[in-house]
Amino acid sequence: MITIKAFKSIALLLLLLAISNTAFAAEGVQVYQPERFNHAQYHDKMIVVDIYKDGCGTCAKQEPALQAAREMYPDAAFFRVDFARDKEAVKRFRAIKQSTIIVFKGDQERARSMGETNKEKILQMIAKGSS
Repeated sequence: MITIKAFKSIALLLLLLAISNTAFAAEGVQVYQPERFNHAQYHDKMIVVDIYKDGCGTCAKQEPALQAAREMYPDAAFFRVDFARDKEAVKRFRAIKQSTIIVFKGDQERARSMGETNKEKILQMIAKGSS
């Protein structure tokens, strides 16, 4: 039997998760969902997958480049995968560490980096998905 305190904790957790998902959407980032990713691939879109982990300093350093890319490529699909929580997606993308960025054009992987923090290098890599 679930206690009222446990129920309130679960409700609060779900609320915070919903708020964080909305915040990502407002920034042009979608929390990874296989159906949305597959849909973007089917429509031959440029796709950027950002595999991050909360508290990852390298991931935080990558964010300005990712934000610039979202502004440069407003029609691209940007997905964020939580390295610690979404093991199925981590496996799908063969990500061996957080701070991995993968660029697709449709179903073709065009570029991949791990741990890169140089804004210009990240933007050059992401540009490979635009053609």
